[in-house]
Amino acid sequence: MENMVDERFELCALIFRLVPGSYFDKETGTEYHVKLDDTFMQFAKHPVVECAKSLQQSVGLGFDAVGRYAVHLKKEDGKFKLIDDLQLLTIDSRWNEDRAMSFLKLLNDFYLDTQFGFFYNEHIKFYEEETRKFIDHTYGKIDFKWFAKYIDISHMRCIYSPSLKRMNFATRVGELIYSIVPHNSSIIHEYCHSFANPIAEKWYNENAAFKKMCDDTVAQGKVSWYQQGIICANEYVTRAFNILHDYQHGEGDLQTLILREQNHYVENSFPFMQQVYDMVVEY
Repeated sequence: MENMVDERFELCALIFRLVPGSYFDKETGTEYHVKLDDTFMQFAKHPVVECAKSLQQSVGLGFDAVGRYAVHLKKEDGKFKLIDDLQLLTIDSRWNEDRAMSFLKLLNDFYLDTQFGFFYNEHIKFYEEETRKFIDHTYGKIDFKWFAKYIDISHMRCIYSPSLKRMNFATRVGELIYSIVPHNSSIIHEYCHSFANPIAEKWYNENAAFKKMCDDTVAQGKVSWYQQGIICANEYVTRAFNILHDYQHGEGDLQTLILREQNHYVENSFPFMQQVYDMVVEY
């Protein structure tokens, strides 16, 4: 049976789960979360957790940076190593080579000290069953041909994580395009990031009107999660492509889908979504 639960990500997610106040610390509510806490909370003072706490406080390391780190790991002879290509890991200031290598040593110590490998293997049947539910409910229903207009679908990868409940991540390693998601996921949104982000970055740098829409959205306090204009730009274009996908697949009335992004979200609303959607359609 297929298992889409990735040991690398579960290990990294656990380490940051043990950091008080982290995004991962807020993921609760399932029996699996209870089991994680019961099994590993005794290691909350482990050096790798202290390192993660320090990095979170000093450089804001957390959230998508955790998933990005995980997919840059490979396992050889029972230990984790970083793959040779660190370009996409160190693309922003949160990770650099020194931080990545220092964290790696402590991560491997944690892996041995906690016997996480035993825990992971002990739960393979659970992971397989959760994977089956995820495929039946979500992954098996994706229209991959729709994405073929924008990316090489043979490069698409998905990591399903029972550690997550509400967070989703998108990242790349070379040509590989990763979506890291929970069961009730925004997987279409995450895959759209892979081709929407380069478009958004080009528009942000070359289109003054688009840049102003993004900067104004941040300045007006409309988005609490995307505090930089360029990051807000990525979200605008990704969400516009997501609307296009949903509309073309009969998953909602177009204006309702646009209005949902403009007005519905309490923490994140995108008042210029109609204009950005029009730009995407023209593109």
